[in-house]
Amino acid sequence: LVEYCNYSREDFYNNSDWYEIAYEKYYSGDFEAAIDFFSRGILLPGADSRDYYGRGLSYYQFNLFEEALDDFNKSKELQEQKDWQTDLYLMSSLINLNKYDDATAIFDAGINDRLLDYLYADAETREDFDVTWIREWSDELYIAAEIRDAIKVKKGASSIERRSDLELTQNAFIASLGDAETNVLKNLEGIIYMMEDLIDDEFTFIIKLNTIIDSIIQNASPSNSTLSNLLRIRGDRKLELGDESGACEDYEKALSFTVKGKDSVKFQTYLNNQIRENCR
Repeated sequence: LVEYCNYSREDFYNNSDWYEIAYEKYYSGDFEAAIDFFSRGILLPGADSRDYYGRGLSYYQFNLFEEALDDFNKSKELQEQKDWQTDLYLMSSLINLNKYDDATAIFDAGINDRLLDYLYADAETREDFDVTWIREWSDELYIAAEIRDAIKVKKGASSIERRSDLELTQNAFIASLGDAETNVLKNLEGIIYMMEDLIDDEFTFIIKLNTIIDSIIQNASPSNSTLSNLLRIRGDRKLELGDESGACEDYEKALSFTVKGKDSVKFQTYLNNQIRENCR
């Protein structure tokens, strides 16, 4: 605890101090330390629903869904006013544990309608997306889309129904690009991956990607891994249609953008192999 030497001994008898440190650790990506500090705070007087919710989120990031589920349930039990975030992560934990009936019960109780309302500046007209809200909560909106799709699959929904639902979240992310943080792009990419297997017609999928890629180029920084990945996907689809020239153009463009992350070397190797084997 050397790094916290600016705190007095008495401070650590106060739950709020542990809570603040725990969230500092959570947002820095140190989820193991966050779990430790949330757990210490929970043992002290003053612990409330936020402590259990925070520790639940930390467990969730580690894919420890049983532990996360226990904490989200405890958080919900202690809440004076129910919030949609707890229900959202509760449902996601249940689905990851294959407890679809329990997740569907929460889903059917109305949370899905509330989340869809939040997408819009005016919930009654549902005309204009609430861009500020979407940018702030894009991670949660992506999880909500995953949940809806998983429940639709369990209920036997058609590919068309599933695609229509995913397109709503996709369009919300596209409308929110602008100066948005990279999370919006990352989550848009995730939605496209989910939709990829739902569109059998290669030509239709390429047309959809054209629109999305154009929107990203116009409204976001062109130097990002999402654009590179989408160009790679479009290149692969063009290759399947026999459009080698178009595919090679996309592979070259994908290479020209900065790709960050641990898989960047693997990604660039794939593109170089595709160019070497298919482009003259």
